[in-house]
Parts: sequence; C-alpha cells; structure tokens
Amino acid sequence: MPLPPPPDVPIPAAPELPERPRAILIVRLTARGDVMFATPILRAIRRRYPDAHLCWVVEPKAADVVMGNPAIDEVIVWDRPEWKRLATGRRFGELQRAWRDFRARLRAHDWDFAIDMQGLSRSGLVTWLSGAPIRIALGPKEGSGLLMTHRYPTGIHLAKMSEEPRRMAEWLGLDTSGWALDLHLSGEVRVGADRHLAAAGLDGDFIILVPFTTRPWKHWPEERWAPLAGALSERFGLPLALAGGPADRESADRILASAAEAGTEIVDLVGRTSLAEAVAVVSRARLLIGVDTALTHAAHAFQTPAICLFGPAGYTEPPTPVTRMVRHWLDCVPCQALGKRLICGDEHWCMDLITGQEIMGHAEDLLAPAASGG
Repeated sequence: MPLPPPPDVPIPAAPELPERPRAILIVRLTARGDVMFATPILRAIRRRYPDAHLCWVVEPKAADVVMGNPAIDEVIVWDRPEWKRLATGRRFGELQRAWRDFRARLRAHDWDFAIDMQGLSRSGLVTWLSGAPIRIALGPKEGSGLLMTHRYPTGIHLAKMSEEPRRMAEWLGLDTSGWALDLHLSGEVRVGADRHLAAAGLDGDFIILVPFTTRPWKHWPEERWAPLAGALSERFGLPLALAGGPADRESADRILASAAEAGTEIVDLVGRTSLAEAVAVVSRARLLIGVDTALTHAAHAFQTPAICLFGPAGYTEPPTPVTRMVRHWLDCVPCQALGKRLICGDEHWCMDLITGQEIMGHAEDLLAPAASGG
C-alpha cells in the first residue's frame, strides 16, 4: 500500500534567530527513544553556533542518552518522579526547595532562545520558565503553544520521530546535512559493556534480539521470537543475545525457556546492563533485530545493521544504508488512535502480519558475508 500524502498543514514564519547567541536551551524530557531522535539537532546547532553555551533539560530515565555528549555544555536533570514522591508524602518544604533550585538552574543563563522538542505541557512550562525571549516548540499540544513565541506544527510528515525534528531544524535555518543520531559512550561504559560480553562468551560477531517495549501495539508476538532465534542460529551460526530492561524479565524468561526447549541457546543480557552499556553492546553487534524501542534506534547511531519491526509508528524511510524495515501498510497505519483504544480492537494486525520469513530474508541480505563464511 502506498503511503498516504501528508496533510496540508500551513507552515508559519520561522523566528529570526540571533547571529551570535550566548546560550541556547533544548528541552526534551522523555522518553529514551524520542530523546535519541532529538539528538541530531546538536550537530546542526553546533555547526551554526560553535561558541554558544548549549544546555539540555531531561528527566532522569533518559538522562544517560545525553550525558557525556561533547556537543552539550550542561545537562539539567529535572527529577520529576522525585517531585511526585515529595508531593505524595506531603513533604512540601523539600518540594519547595527542589522547585527553587530547579528554577535557579534554569535562570542561571540569559538564554537567547529555547527549543521545546517535546511539545507537552510540562516541557512547555520548563521552556517558559527559562525566561528565553524566543521560545520554539515542535508540535505543541496540551495548551503548551500558549507559552511559546513560535510553533512548528506536527502532522506534516508521517514519521514524527525521525522526520519532523529535521524539518523543524531546516525551518530554523540550520544545516541538517549528515543528520544522524548523536550518541556518545564513555570509556567507562564501553569497558562495562565489554565485561558483560566477555562474561557471556560473546567475543566475536553476534546477533542481538530486542523484543521489548512499553507499548503493546509495538510488540511482535512473543511466541515467535524463539523460532526466529532457532532459524537464525541454524542459518548463520552466530551467537544470539537477548536485551531488555528489568521490567522485561517475565517475558524474557518465557522466550529463553521456549528457545532452550527447542535446543537454541540465547545469551541473557536482560536487565544485566545499564541502558548506556546496552547501547554499547548494540554498537558491537553484527546484527540487531528489534521492535520500535530505544535500543533498536541506537543501532543507527553506530551503523549497526538492523532489522526494525514496525507497526503503527516509527520512521518511514531507513535511517541508514544497513537498516531494513519490516512493516505492513494497512489502511489504519499510521495508527489513527494511538494512546486510545486502537481501531483493530487491540489485535495489532500490523505487527501480527510480520512473518519470520520476512525477517530472515532481510537477515540474508545483511549477513551475506557471515552466511558465506566471509
């Protein structure tokens, strides 16, 4: 099915940015994958404003995506979950001090402009609190547009995560050549990842499977992962690893048990690494096969060959030459009810239609040297 044409959304006039800004603020609080997809703007900003103080505001769960990035001079972590705990515990004095400290950090610089890459009410509030005279939002909603001076609308480009940040950067007059995820791994993180790989006996090429994400409509049926692992092992003879977080433990155990029953060995890395270490593991892999989640997207930053299993969301064009996308363009894709009850009645037809044969076909393409013993 061909892609539907983008809606006819008028583009407003872009703001006139200063020639030599002293300080620039970027706000993208969550989630990890979406923070990753916002990082390409760092290169574009640095290319135009090499001397500006560049700061990113983020929440704790996604902070390690931007920590240590040499393009960023400062990272402000808004511990919103801790604020919630203080409020629930009626510890209002501590909450007030946390609020004052956070606001003081936001006001520590005279920002020339601020960009809200999330467009939610909470990210809009942070952007407004910064005091920046020019406040720009990507697709503001929940009333956050009222706090902005300029707004770039979403819904123009089908794949919001990959396409709309780049289009907004172009609208701002930034050079977007070489647009790619900008992820950096510290030496400590790489050593930690290597330690996990060595302990697991993964000292050469391996395939990493990433079946887990928080959204049910992004899942490929759990019972299909073990047969896929068996087919991969038999065809390519490469070790297999399973990656995910602590919350994925129960599903991971079922997949591992099913694979073991069929005689397929999979190295269990689920919940055994930090996110940054898991990203480093992905950077070492010969191939990644995963659903629409942060670890899958991380592959693109390191040119790791990846097979992406997409349903109602995700980008529409492969972000690298070694990325393959498996998806079925149904009439309801992109999903017309994300976040609500789905049109399919939670049957997730778009993911269910993906077959192991399709995935293996792309694996043959990406692993041709391994398959031939080269």
